[in-house]
Amino acid sequence: MELKIMRLCFENIEMPKRDIPKIRGFIANKFSQYEELHNHKGEKNIYGYPIIQYKAIHHMPCILGINEGIDIIKKIETEIDTLNIGNNILNIYEKQIKYEKVEYGICNTLLKYKFDSPWMCLNENNFKIYKKSNEEEKTQLLKSILIGNILSMSKRFKYTVDEKIIAYLNLQPCGIRFKNKDMLGFKGEFITNFKIPDYMAVGKSVSRGFGTVKYMGNFDFK
Repeated sequence: MELKIMRLCFENIEMPKRDIPKIRGFIANKFSQYEELHNHKGEKNIYGYPIIQYKAIHHMPCILGINEGIDIIKKIETEIDTLNIGNNILNIYEKQIKYEKVEYGICNTLLKYKFDSPWMCLNENNFKIYKKSNEEEKTQLLKSILIGNILSMSKRFKYTVDEKIIAYLNLQPCGIRFKNKDMLGFKGEFITNFKIPDYMAVGKSVSRGFGTVKYMGNFDFK
């Protein structure tokens, strides 16, 4: 299937990935009328794959919109001329907007991706399983979680996965500081037979910049 994607990047601002949740907080507060910007309905969380995600791409803060998320970015873009991050007001002088239509879904070739930001994939239950597992069991657990992430993402776009998803992982654990807690994430690469557009994300807290994926090329075992 085809997805529509728009990236709004603030070119004159340089920002580390760790500050991206602050961008989300600022934008969500400024435009609180749009639930898709903060994934809350009143006091309740809105679950499901977010169609608006916040990123650092080449050190630039960016907002990514998918399908109907694009309409919201178009509505707010002209009203964003500063970013208030940790009481620091950053003036925006240059914006880059990129719009594209991209293929998404099962394909006949193996594709190699890297995580451009740490993949957060473990909840409390499977974290306990992970800690008790040997290396082979850990790999199988992470593989099943990644495939589950892709299936959940596909459900959001009403895309039916009618073939088996293949996944090979080359990941390394890494520490993440998130909401004042130390958590376990993963960096590295994976191979799959599923097309994921650049800078979309998989896993937990994808709207805050985690689990962002970048295509590295086709893969051949030869």
